[in-house]
Amino acid sequence: MQSLRFPERDLHKIRRDESHHRAALACRRGHVMSIYLMVDARVDPEQKCTQCGAGVVTGCPNCGLRVRGEYYAAGVIGFSSNYELPGFCDECGSAFPWATREQRIYELENILDQQEMAEHDRLFIAERLRELHSMDGSDRKAQANLWKRIRSYGPAFATHAAVRRIAEGLGVEGAGSAIFG
Repeated sequence: MQSLRFPERDLHKIRRDESHHRAALACRRGHVMSIYLMVDARVDPEQKCTQCGAGVVTGCPNCGLRVRGEYYAAGVIGFSSNYELPGFCDECGSAFPWATREQRIYELENILDQQEMAEHDRLFIAERLRELHSMDGSDRKAQANLWKRIRSYGPAFATHAAVRRIAEGLGVEGAGSAIFG
């Protein structure tokens, strides 16, 4: 059994019985299994999804923080939930395994925002990432050509480990080889 890691801001609120987010449990494909896990919950990391058989995600793959679950409103009884499984960790900003193609490209844009580079290079890469948004992902050669152009303006960005991981997840042909260095 495994315990969940909550953010300090929620732990302080939990101790004072104030409103906070509970933890969620979902499978790698985004099927929600629970949205009400509390700080003392113990989860079996070997558990499988009853809808698809995939393994469960107990926290962010990058930093280990719990998946943000339902909002617990202290003192409120029985309000309805419109819970939506988050695509990103609310601590480090990394995408969860169930993130959509569009959300993964947002993650690339977030990484670009943190890169030190000339502004004209950043603009060029941002424009190429917008082009990537408009592609459906089926034309891998077109994506590979786009990434070659990105690398020519931002080699540090294109070879960043997280960028390579995301590109591989998007199915970019050559993501682990010549395009990315």
